[in-house]
Amino acid sequence: VYVAEQSEYAKYLAGAYAPAVAHIATQHQATTIVFPATSTGKDLSARVAGALDAAQASDILAVNGDGTLTRALYAGNV
Repeated sequence: VYVAEQSEYAKYLAGAYAPAVAHIATQHQATTIVFPATSTGKDLSARVAGALDAAQASDILAVNGDGTLTRALYAGNV
């Protein structure tokens, strides 16, 4: 867990948070970053993925042993 105490992080602003998360992920060579399935989590995860030139997947139910992801099907649509 990392804590950023600068005043720019007092309120959520994606433009401030995304570069900070991307920097920490790069610094620690993260291969996976998990965000909550909330509107804020989805907003931030998309921006971080863009900053890292990485893929983003949302509403994941499980990460399988082979690295594939399980997502829900809604009315037969993926």
